Amino acid sequence: MSGQRNPTINTNQRIPVFFGIPAHVFQARRELPARGIHQAINWSVLLDHAADQVDHCGFITQFDSMATQNDTTISNNLSPGTFKLLHGSTRQHQICAKTGKFMGYTATQTDTQTMSDNTKRPDTVRLQRIAKGFWESAALMSAVELGVFTAIANGSNTIESAAAALKIEPVNAERLLTVLTAMELIIRNGEQFSNTEDVDRFLVEGKPTYAGPWMLFGKPRWEAWGHLTEHLQVRAADQRVLGMYDNTFTVERAREYHEATYSIGMGAARRFHRQVDLSGRKKIMDLGGGSGCYCIVGAQQHPGLKAEVLDLPPVVVVTREYLQENGVDQDVIATACDFTSDPLPQDADVAIMASNLPQYSRPIIADVVQRVYDALLPGGEFHLIGEMLDADGSGPIAPALWGLSEAVSHSTGLAHSVSDCSNYFSAVGFTHIKVAEFIPGTLTRVSGIKPG
Repeated sequence: MSGQRNPTINTNQRIPVFFGIPAHVFQARRELPARGIHQAINWSVLLDHAADQVDHCGFITQFDSMATQNDTTISNNLSPGTFKLLHGSTRQHQICAKTGKFMGYTATQTDTQTMSDNTKRPDTVRLQRIAKGFWESAALMSAVELGVFTAIANGSNTIESAAAALKIEPVNAERLLTVLTAMELIIRNGEQFSNTEDVDRFLVEGKPTYAGPWMLFGKPRWEAWGHLTEHLQVRAADQRVLGMYDNTFTVERAREYHEATYSIGMGAARRFHRQVDLSGRKKIMDLGGGSGCYCIVGAQQHPGLKAEVLDLPPVVVVTREYLQENGVDQDVIATACDFTSDPLPQDADVAIMASNLPQYSRPIIADVVQRVYDALLPGGEFHLIGEMLDADGSGPIAPALWGLSEAVSHSTGLAHSVSDCSNYFSAVGFTHIKVAEFIPGTLTRVSGIKPG
């Protein structure tokens, strides 16, 4: 085993510790050709004793491969008892799944119960990737803050030129560009880099579709997420209906919030109005409308359509700024309103509630749907657009994470499923209930009509 072609091992001696496997795991009682010893020994059993040390290093794959070599070298020369495995693992009857034999004699039915399981042994690669997910988040956020993607788009597309444009050391530019390439955010061609299609559209400053602030949206909560365990231990008595939107939510915070969400909100609003024809409608009420994107686009596309954005007092101050900036402040108004408890307008034939669903509990959303139904004019339509789980609640991951984020905010909110939302609509009397994918893997739109 030290490089000689066919050395001999005196197996009357205990074999020393190997990759963390104690010597007492196995003992041999006669001399065996070293190049065949791996065929008689159940490497999976031996390694099972030290799985934590070796699984993630890939050694098991190596030894599984070894076990396929010289498969007749040893088995015909061994008698029962030649090897005695002192390992108590229930996995030991898996060793000779390839041959059905163990140390020269055929395995019993009991021994072969798991031999058919030839699937790859699990490793920690996926778990490590998830555990280090925040490394990728940090890389993306730093790239946005430094302007990496903008620099590449403007021609600073080598390590040296990017370093100069970003005012960082070349070695750090190389580190960052390397990981951005591995994350498939940029493409490397020799010494040059280019942006991927989505990055070029959304992360190059100066473009109308620039969404850099949205990518940085979660950064202020970075430290809070690091204490998720403590947040999950908060008792119901200490949760707040509005979570982060309590009495500490100021105009300044509202402005920062909507500076980050405005560009992505306008994109969602344009998508909504491509999907839904509001021709002939008279008035929209937008529950928790924030910067007013859905109403802004509606007023721009449908002359004569009126709209009212309902949101908390600090938010509507900012809403009015966006309405004026977009030239729709004569057709769209912003009203201070907690739509979970305050009276709703009685003259709207369209209601929209978008991208705030996980902030509220099931009883609250059920009550809001009832309140909307009561307030809408007969024949009016309600569109609930939110981060919804599939009907069985198994995903997607984005809505699930938005629900989890409410633990950080200490709110009563959680992720609602498509079935939950459809049931909210049907329970209060909406008809023609439809479920439509809005943004794949993230947002779903549930809609219904009030009879009359």
